[in-house]
Amino acid sequence: MQLSSNEIRDLVQKQLKVNLLSKKRTRNLVLSRTLYYKLCRECTHLTFQEIGNTLNFSHCNVIHGISNIFPQFRFFDKKYLNAYNQILLYNDKTPLNKKFEFAQNENKYLRKQLKDLRIKLTNTEKNCL
Repeated sequence: MQLSSNEIRDLVQKQLKVNLLSKKRTRNLVLSRTLYYKLCRECTHLTFQEIGNTLNFSHCNVIHGISNIFPQFRFFDKKYLNAYNQILLYNDKTPLNKKFEFAQNENKYLRKQLKDLRIKLTNTEKNCL
């Protein structure tokens, strides 16, 4: 069984304490709606238009959020990425293939961070000598 768009909306609203149906364009709401769009796209079979319709936005908002805003989540407040992880990984209805795919991507990201930190440490040690 998969998550419905209403369940995803409720989870995002509860996790981030926002009203996704609001038309305001504050950063908090834009990022929260982007999180909702991404989760709907991954956990339902809804089209971009259908996802947009659930919040009374166009499919363009959904595409823009998923393509341009979501990839930048690591640079914003970590609460959005944490909310994404919580909803995607710790929900019984999330398909296993999505959980596995997420874990693979997270592993790749953490390996890159570790490599960068090792390089930084090596450079710092060379400067101290």
